[in-house]
Amino acid sequence: MKFSEQLWQNNHTLYQKILQHPFNQKLADGTLELDIFKRYLIQDAQYLVAYGKALALASTKAWTTADMLQCLSQAHVAVVFEKSLHDDFMTRFNITEQQPQSTACHHYCSFILATAWSETYPVILATLLPCFWVYASLGEAFKITADHPYKTWIETYTDPEFITAVEAMKTALDSVATQSDECTKQRMQEHFTWAMQLELNFWESAYTNP
Repeated sequence: MKFSEQLWQNNHTLYQKILQHPFNQKLADGTLELDIFKRYLIQDAQYLVAYGKALALASTKAWTTADMLQCLSQAHVAVVFEKSLHDDFMTRFNITEQQPQSTACHHYCSFILATAWSETYPVILATLLPCFWVYASLGEAFKITADHPYKTWIETYTDPEFITAVEAMKTALDSVATQSDECTKQRMQEHFTWAMQLELNFWESAYTNP
């Protein structure tokens, strides 16, 4: 089993909680209240900036030139590709990003940025992979109709460019894992799980507005 598959298997319970969360269940069937989606969108736009910065920082610690370019490419996908989608929805709903971060968003942003600054390249990859992978998995699980109110949003989860970025990050993680000692791999497992939990917390926060 590849190391990335092992990480995913070890966190299967967390992923099922994400998949079955009321936010994602309602998003999938099109019944998610618009105010909740707006609240999520505002926080997600702020998270996206931190995620792009973390990928850019990861590129400075990459072990090879190819890995460096890959991180920068993924930062481009995260910031340019997804930001254009955020901008479209924000214009449609007449909302802005100028709102305070939720506690969940602040914790997640702080975690990925602190990790990108202080940890090794393998650990950074393990921290950043869940975001890409979880969304791709949700896109695969959701079955939407042509008149789905969030169709455009959900379709980004299965966009070929996005899926390519997910697979590239999984391949990069597996490559560095084969060259890492057990201590590093343990750190990778811990950070992957923490990131998965923070993904769940992010949706819970958007749904309940604590």
